[in-house]
Amino acid sequence: VGTVFSQLISLISILETTRLLVPQEYGLFSFLIAQGLLLSTISSMGMSITFVRRIARDPSNSKDLFFNGMFLRSGAMLVLTSLYALYNYYLGSLTLVQIALLFVLTFINCLYDLSENIFHGNQRMLPPSIITLVYSLLWFTIIYSLPSGYNNVNILILLYLIANAIKAGISIWVLKGQNLLKGARSDFLQTSKKLVNEGWPYFV
Repeated sequence: VGTVFSQLISLISILETTRLLVPQEYGLFSFLIAQGLLLSTISSMGMSITFVRRIARDPSNSKDLFFNGMFLRSGAMLVLTSLYALYNYYLGSLTLVQIALLFVLTFINCLYDLSENIFHGNQRMLPPSIITLVYSLLWFTIIYSLPSGYNNVNILILLYLIANAIKAGISIWVLKGQNLLKGARSDFLQTSKKLVNEGWPYFV
């Protein structure tokens, strides 16, 4: 139900976004969001299912998987974003600011994905549903209260990043509040090796 309402609110927000931007800028806005999601998905290296499964088996792995998974995915994102920047330099048309925004968006998506995996591994489906619904309402409010003159694509992307950062921050705060980040961190290389070994079939 939360997903349905979130999708409906997002649809209304999209209609307003298309009104605010000229077609070319809306295309760029959609393109940046799509590329951020793409890089985030690739940088997960198929580990999302592994995260959920391992936490479901042993919730005391939560803190280790969250922090070491974040460092592992951050390294993957740096490599991917560097390759993307190189591609963009020769064949693309994004500015340096837009590339930086793209990297930040990918990182924020990574944080939320990790926290959502921990919720799912602990079979806590209600918190991420409520958080997503609140995020949709927040973005809806931002779009419909935006003053005239602030409707260029870079400002909208920046506001989109802020809204997503709030979503990720609330998600991590709720994880801590519900004591779902359990256990202790293990050695980074040891945890990373296990995650990559278990995740690569899903990645392929």
